[in-house]
Amino acid sequence: MDEMGDALRMMSGASRSYDFSDLRAACRELNRANDRLKALLPSPDSQVTAEVQAAIKSFDQVSKMCMGAS
Repeated sequence: MDEMGDALRMMSGASRSYDFSDLRAACRELNRANDRLKALLPSPDSQVTAEVQAAIKSFDQVSKMCMGAS
């Protein structure tokens, strides 16, 4: 999860400074971090798995929109 936070902070900083090169890099990092999170599933608890899958779906959407916008 630290990787997700790092990628989101990178995205925020790059977008505030209009640095599209750094924004693309941050989008790719978010996508990679999300893939690593996916690889950890399923968890022993089905409710946790469902919640994490919902978060993964949201992060997928954000990273795709981010890569398309940058």
